Amino acid sequence: MQRITLTAAPFSSGPIGDGMFHANALFTSNFLDPGGPFDRMLQDIGWSGLRFPGGTVTETTFAPDSDIVDRFFDVNTPSGLSDDGSPRIVTAPAAFRYAAENDISITFTLPTENYLSDEIGDDGFRMPTAFGLYRLLDRVDDMIRGAYGEIDIDTFQIGNEFWYRDRMSADEYGLLVDKLSVGMQALFDVYEEERGGPDEWSQPNINIQATTRRIPDGNERIIEKMSLASREAIDSISTHYYPPTYALATQRDATFDRLDDWKSYEGMSPDLKYSITEWNIQNSGGDLGLAQASGLLEAMRVMLERDIDNAAVWGTQYPSLGTRLAGLRPNEDEPGGFEYWLSPAGETYRMMSQSIRGMQLLDLDTPESLRNAVGTPDAERAPEDAEQLVMHAYMGDDKAVVFVSSRSLADIDFTLDPSALIPEYHHVWAEQLGVIDDPRTSARDEGDPLSRYARPYKQILNQSDMAGSEGLQVSLGPYEIVKFEFTFGDVGVKIAGHDQMVDPAANYDDVIFGSDFNDVLVSDFGSNSLFGLDGDDTLIGGAGNDLLDGGAGDDLLISRGGENTLIGGEGADTLVSGHGVDYLEGGSGLDGDSGPNQFVIDVKGLATIADFDIERGDGLSFRGVYASAEDVRDRASVDGDDIVIDHDEGGETWLLGLGSQIDSLEDVLIDFSDNSPVEDLVRELNTPPPSGEIPPDSGDELPETAFPRETLIELLTVEDPSEIAPLVSGLSREAEDSLLDQINANALALSATQGVWREFCRNLSTEGFERLIKDVDQDILDLRFQRLTAEEYANGPDILNDLISLPVCRTFAFTSENVRLDYFLALSKSERTQFEEQWAAAFPDEPAQSTAEILNIDDESVEARRLELMERDDDPEFARFFKPGEFSKAEFLGDDDDSEDDEDEESGGSGGSGGSCFVATCAYGDADHPDVAFLRLYRDLELSEGLLGRVFIRVYYKLGPSLADLIRPYPALRIFARMILARAVAKMRSRRS
Repeated sequence: MQRITLTAAPFSSGPIGDGMFHANALFTSNFLDPGGPFDRMLQDIGWSGLRFPGGTVTETTFAPDSDIVDRFFDVNTPSGLSDDGSPRIVTAPAAFRYAAENDISITFTLPTENYLSDEIGDDGFRMPTAFGLYRLLDRVDDMIRGAYGEIDIDTFQIGNEFWYRDRMSADEYGLLVDKLSVGMQALFDVYEEERGGPDEWSQPNINIQATTRRIPDGNERIIEKMSLASREAIDSISTHYYPPTYALATQRDATFDRLDDWKSYEGMSPDLKYSITEWNIQNSGGDLGLAQASGLLEAMRVMLERDIDNAAVWGTQYPSLGTRLAGLRPNEDEPGGFEYWLSPAGETYRMMSQSIRGMQLLDLDTPESLRNAVGTPDAERAPEDAEQLVMHAYMGDDKAVVFVSSRSLADIDFTLDPSALIPEYHHVWAEQLGVIDDPRTSARDEGDPLSRYARPYKQILNQSDMAGSEGLQVSLGPYEIVKFEFTFGDVGVKIAGHDQMVDPAANYDDVIFGSDFNDVLVSDFGSNSLFGLDGDDTLIGGAGNDLLDGGAGDDLLISRGGENTLIGGEGADTLVSGHGVDYLEGGSGLDGDSGPNQFVIDVKGLATIADFDIERGDGLSFRGVYASAEDVRDRASVDGDDIVIDHDEGGETWLLGLGSQIDSLEDVLIDFSDNSPVEDLVRELNTPPPSGEIPPDSGDELPETAFPRETLIELLTVEDPSEIAPLVSGLSREAEDSLLDQINANALALSATQGVWREFCRNLSTEGFERLIKDVDQDILDLRFQRLTAEEYANGPDILNDLISLPVCRTFAFTSENVRLDYFLALSKSERTQFEEQWAAAFPDEPAQSTAEILNIDDESVEARRLELMERDDDPEFARFFKPGEFSKAEFLGDDDDSEDDEDEESGGSGGSGGSCFVATCAYGDADHPDVAFLRLYRDLELSEGLLGRVFIRVYYKLGPSLADLIRPYPALRIFARMILARAVAKMRSRRS
């Protein structure tokens, strides 16, 4: 007999949230029809979220202009059926409706593989296509706005396994993340403001993937391509976790280390969340059957210890997967046409889902001597190591849960002593999981604990079943698992018997005891005995011949079939008969007074009520079958001392001992009372179980549009700006309005190349252009030009040449003033000159204008913006589009890099030198003179650090141009000013040295 002692231990995880119990749902196979096999599995396990529409299947199937994407988002055909014989799919409208109805979250995987260009750039990488970005951003915007169903999406994940089969390099993935994350964040910000702020709408998380061990430098290559704006947008990092075996689950530190890398990168949030978007025991690892089941327990432990926030299990009902959590078999008699059952791993996963949420992992395991050979095959173990036991323990405010798993082919008897960890508890029960052979399949042995075909066999153990002199005694067969649940808080228990019958000859009878608090006890197969004891309990019978005894308290007892006995006990109870043969006894009330009790009768069954009492206020319901009390009275008669009611559906209801009170029968029929105490219950009972049928489609078709959809796709895929005019120029007002109706203006502004944007604006009518700009949110329009400013500042006038081609400057008038001011400050003197020359060439009939005039800003605003940026700790907004270390605010706010004399500089109409020392530059006649350069440095490093210094700078920027203008015409004054400044510089140099 092995001995395990539970000792006091620290927690090794935080509270376990619902996010740890998500599942992957594939749009090609996991149909969400209510009552279908996947829905039944979700209801059984209780998943809190779905990752959808899948991983690699999404990447390889979805493309910007693919027909399947249109089918996937088609609101008129949510069934996913196709007239052309294409395989059925799970559509976004169907998934979102299902998620909303079942209160589960969605993690939406955005495809990436087909959204890169085919051309290799100068840097050797493919870039995201503008059309691909537009399509993704447009769909994301539609999803958050409820275009495909009212659902708050929890997370958008950018791509799946970017490395898989070389679908893209880490660098290319980083380029796509940089563009897409910034665009999504902008859309989220806009919609959040429209909804009234973060209290009214929670933004989805933006998730990206960490690299794999095959690409050791992958994280660095991804982050290198991400601007600060992109880094700020990321909320969580994800990876996949597939340990081959139990023993190797703890040897995957590198998987989690690659997540931790991201918190060390500059610009990333220190509060990044971690997600495992796929996990299971590796299909080819060798741990199958019950070995896989305990492997899941160990994998969960590892994820919790590594601070994983969300985990979506993979391999739910995939027939070809040896480590699937459930099996499927065609069966026309089952909803959806499939029989479904959980595997041993699926049962273990369900145990975790139903018992450890809200708890914390304890740093506990079995003695080293009981697990020192877990990684050694059974046949190779030393005799003293034949019995291997492992443990996973959790503690919460009200209960503790302990899993003990055999990792041996030997039978093992053990005693669990919980006294040191849980000295006082008012209830304990256990759930033992083994395997059983299916006699219907002669070619397989489902009773093999290490087989992929193993079928689970579960037994409920009460405290009396485990009573031992030194603790709780349990005998485990090969690789079996037992879960103990100790309750010590003022809460009840939830216990369910086995709901899967594999071998009809096996014993599925359970005896289940509740606690002194409010319990939920459920039986299914077998003839079961359920005892609620004290508290307001819910007891639900199954298909066998059950005894349901509520005990004290106001209990609800529900029969579902078979020959059952329902005893309410003390309290006001509600007893529900089924379609079998039921004996119902409400029981005595508190202080010897009965109920009142309510009896809800299924008219298809034979129900005998032993102690119905009209005087104490008992009520009788036939679940709304009858239109009036008279209809019931017409079917009632006296048989000896009893009332018998013959139902048209073939059932009978007997009220024992009430024959003399038949005239009072109508008074107790609560279906016809104004305030029936069972109205909600009857409504729930009368709701038919979901059939698994495919919900019907609306049959509506998309209306014709004045601007054809085919032409819209052609327009959006244009890469050569010269191809825009034939598609857009000269449209009728109706066609242009139709075009703009179909375009997501925000997504277009976030994704279109500068040349395409320019030509699109140019070829719209004045009214069309004004509408387009009005449709673009101000912040997104600003963001577009902030990104453009960053590119211009970094790359020089090549971007400027594209920008200034006439009509695109029309949009400058609609950007915020700070955007225009920062653009001005980002231009060097030569670039401003070029700006003005190009403008003059574009408008030869208009008077010449300075850059400031063209941008509709004035000298005072320029200098005020410069001072504001000098005094602030942060950088101008466009600096967000640089990588860390690429932008220097001191350099940005310094003098122009063009060596021209002050008079030429002043004549540009820009209001001075753009941040130079006005008087010094005028006095020396050289903006690059060492003394002038020193004064600039002194201003930036000394004066700007103190309050008085900043006040001096602000006053000087107002007076400096005037003083420079005063001395400029007089050489003697300039010489005098040089002498004064030279002495001042000498003194400042000596102080600094």
